[in-house]
This record gives sequence, C-alpha cells and structure tokens, in this order.
Amino acid sequence: MDEVRSSNQVPMDDGSMSSSQMEHSEGFEVHKSVSEKKNLTWIDEMDNFLVDRLMEQMHKGQKIGGVFTKTAYVIVAREIGENFELSCNSEHIKNRMKTLKKNFYAAQEVLQSGSGFGFNESTQMIEATTEVWTTYTKVS
Repeated sequence: MDEVRSSNQVPMDDGSMSSSQMEHSEGFEVHKSVSEKKNLTWIDEMDNFLVDRLMEQMHKGQKIGGVFTKTAYVIVAREIGENFELSCNSEHIKNRMKTLKKNFYAAQEVLQSGSGFGFNESTQMIEATTEVWTTYTKVS
C-alpha cells in the first residue's frame, strides 16, 4: 500500500490550533501532532502479536506480583514496532492492555448475565439469536 499523508488542524488544550498529520502505511494508522505524540490504531493481528509477546515475557519471569516489568514493556514495544514497521512505545502497550481488559470484562459480563448470549467453542465467538441481539441493542 502506498503511503498517504493528510494534514489538518487539531485543537490544542489552550484553545489554539495545531497542525496534525495522519500517516497510512501497510494498513496501519499513526496519528501525529506537532508535539510528536502518536496514537496507534490497533488491528486484530497486532492484538494477537501483543498477547503472544506478553505471554513470552511472563514465562521469562518479566511479570512480578501480577505486574509486567518496565523491561517487558520496552521489549514488547520494540518487537511490535519492528514487526509492524511503526513507532511503538511502552505507553502504547499499557494503554492497549487497559482497552483489552475493559473489552474482556464487558464480554464476560454479557456471557455471565444470563442475557441469552453464549460462547460457541467451534467458532470461538460470542453468539446470540436475532431476538436477543435486538433486545440488547435497544437497551444499550
């Protein structure tokens, strides 16, 4: 995929406007502002890679007292950056882990609530009838 860049104005905390660029490369988006703060848009392949690398770090003893070490975050961020050819740091990893945990607990709650949702082992997906889904989306 060819690299595409677009520039636009982004509001800053102080009310002023700042230039921002969005780079598209290999199907991934990296949002950059003048302050060089970058946000990653994660895809499933990146999430799977992240979980695999974190499991490796845990097995290597880089998770102590239920918390990954700084070294683990640095190593995983570097590996993601190298594998997906983008800039990734420890904060990206920590923030993505928060999002994945939040999504996991939301799915777990739906499955345990007796709402009619169920986990299909063969497809590895959460499923529901059309009626259950319609009711759920009206409530949410």
